[in-house]
Amino acid sequence: MMETERWRLALVQADATIEAAVRSLNESAMQVALVVGADDALEGTVTDGDVRRGLLRGLTLQSPLPEILHQD
Repeated sequence: MMETERWRLALVQADATIEAAVRSLNESAMQVALVVGADDALEGTVTDGDVRRGLLRGLTLQSPLPEILHQD
């Protein structure tokens, strides 16, 4: 993959789990996962801080990603 297309590794589907977002954060090294819907429209973002706060609230890696989705 060309370095200019590395951002594509940051894409994660909105119906995924928190674990998928963590994998995306790790693989892209961009510090943000870009959450997209079925039509590839941006629905929000997830950062490692969002993941940590979700885990502290009792969520698990298998919890639905929308539980920690940041929309603004």
